[in-house]
Parts: sequence; structure tokens; C-alpha cells
Amino acid sequence: MDNCVTSVDTELSEFVNGATELMKLRSFELKRMGKTSKDADSAQSHVLGLLWEVKEDLLFCDTSHIDTACEPMFRRNVLSCIQKVFDPI
Repeated sequence: MDNCVTSVDTELSEFVNGATELMKLRSFELKRMGKTSKDADSAQSHVLGLLWEVKEDLLFCDTSHIDTACEPMFRRNVLSCIQKVFDPI
């Protein structure tokens, strides 16, 4: 399953209908959509490996799982640590 992330101001229903039709045309099943709203169902959602604060429309990188305290600071270790933020697998 892939995520589609985009930003639209007022044409939400037009975008939802167009995206749904396009997905059907190419045999993709659209499971769910999320939107920014002051009365959103959940405070946070996961999108593209990041945390999305729905009400404020902010993306966060969770770096709590990265432990580099005991590794020496070589270029290879620094680059490995940085890439874990963008590729959590």
C-alpha cells in the first residue's frame, strides 16, 4: 500500500473524487484518506514513515529509536544515523 500526500485549500471534495476515480482506473484500492481539521478524529497519524499532527498539520521525525551514544563519531556512523530518520527500515 502506498501513501499519497498532497495539500489542497478548498477543493477537497473535488480532489477526493478525482483521486478515487484515478485509483479505480488503475486498479488501486483506496483504503482511506486523512485531512487536516480542527475537529479531527485522531490527534496523530502515520504518513510516509513520519508522524503527522493532524490538527496543526505538522510532520515530525521520531528519533527516539536511534541510539548512537556508544558508537564512535566516524563519517560512516554519522551518515548511517542520519539515514535512519528518512528510511526507518
